[in-house]
Order: sequence, then C-alpha cells, then structure tokens
Amino acid sequence: MAAGLLAVAAVGVSAAPALAVIGGVPDGSGHPYVAAIGQPDGGGIVFTGVAISPTVILTVAHGARRLERATGSDQARVTFDPTASSSSTWFTGTIHINPDWNPRIGIGTGDLAVITFNHPLPVTPASLPPAGLLDQLGQPALLATRFNVIGYGLARFQGGPNGGGRPQPDFMSGGTRKIDRQFFLSFDSEWVWFHLPGGDQLCPGDSGSPSLLGNANLVVGVSLGGIGGIESGCNSSGSVADTRLDIPSARAFIGQYVTLP
Repeated sequence: MAAGLLAVAAVGVSAAPALAVIGGVPDGSGHPYVAAIGQPDGGGIVFTGVAISPTVILTVAHGARRLERATGSDQARVTFDPTASSSSTWFTGTIHINPDWNPRIGIGTGDLAVITFNHPLPVTPASLPPAGLLDQLGQPALLATRFNVIGYGLARFQGGPNGGGRPQPDFMSGGTRKIDRQFFLSFDSEWVWFHLPGGDQLCPGDSGSPSLLGNANLVVGVSLGGIGGIESGCNSSGSVADTRLDIPSARAFIGQYVTLP
C-alpha cells in the first residue's frame, strides 16, 4: 500500500506551486476540504482545519483551546470558501480537544482537536494515512517526494526597509486559502518536519493546516503553524513541524470520531 500511495503522490509533483502562508499562492477550489475556523460570534478567523469525514474537521488543540477561552464556548464555526468573510457560508460545530494534550505547554505532543457537526458538510473529505505510513515509505523515498501545505494564515508583512521599521505581519491579510509546496526533512515517533522554499513562512492562522502527500489528498500531518522566528509569530526559519497522524496516539484520539484506514 505504501508504494502505491507514493506513486500517486509523485504524479504531477512538478506542477505543484513553487511558492501559505507568506509566499504561497491562492488555492481557489483546489482543496475544498480545507476549512477556515472562526469564532461562533463572527469575531474573526483564528486558524485552519481539514475535513476528515462528512461530519468531522481535524485541527490543532492549541488553536481550539484559544478559541474556547476567547468565547467561553465549545462551539466553533467553519467555512470552506476560498476567501473567508462575513458573507461566507458558515457551519457551526462542537470542539473536542485531545485529552492527552497538555495545555500547560501549549504547542506540543498530542496537539490535536476535532470539531464535530450534526449534519454532513458539503465537501468530500480528505483521506487519513494508514498506521505507520511514514515508516513504511522510509526516509529515502520521502526525501524524493513533494508535499503540499494549505492554510488560511497571514499572507504578507508590512514595514521593513521600504516601509520603515522591522517587518511585521499584516493581520488584515489572513483569511484566504493558500497553498505552498514543502520538502520533507525528517520524522521521529511523534513529529514530521518539512522545509518551505525560499523565504516562505507559516504564520498565525496556519495552525492546523494539513500537509498532503503529493497530489494524493492524503493528510500525513497537521501543522503547528507560525511558531518561533521573528517577533511576528511567523516561522522565519522555513522549517515547520507537524503532528504525525499515522502514529498510535493520534489514531487513538481521531479513531473516536472517524473510521480509520
């Protein structure tokens, strides 16, 4: 199975955008199962998620907890519109945070959450990996494979040499689904690391962005988003970490809400 998935992932890899996400390109309708997650009161776009069944969105625990604290509610609303706005079509669901995640350390092990819905969402969901997929594929094959990341995070900086001062994120620039390609670096028993090309960066709002195996629409990890780097909260190093979805702990949590491959 692993070899077959890798073959699918390799198809059309050269056509992946070279440029989510600062430096990415608009995704349009390319990945309609990737969602913007916002406050139930319409107070703003917070982070990104991905549909893994007709009634379940997968995302990160630290984003879900921040949303709960901001609103005092376990409700979240999502949209699949390429650009999220007040006029978008929104769906409201219930947050469930992985009990194995430790909120005291924020971003860390077990950083997963789901949002469940009472009625099917109007998208075909992405696929989850079988158990141990990355181990089956192996480091050499993964190094030769391209991956895509899709998120609704901030899209540009403001200021800098031509605008004065140190570059800072433009917090009005988020809310558009963008895609970037990323290159595999390594993995261990909990994480998988990628590198974004050039000066591309993941930023606030990209937490929960799915990393897809080539063009297979198969989610191997969800991004921790813009952490570290400059004061903006964007990841200026170009290296990003994802929570692996093919490991026993992630599968134990996700398997409570969807049927696993």
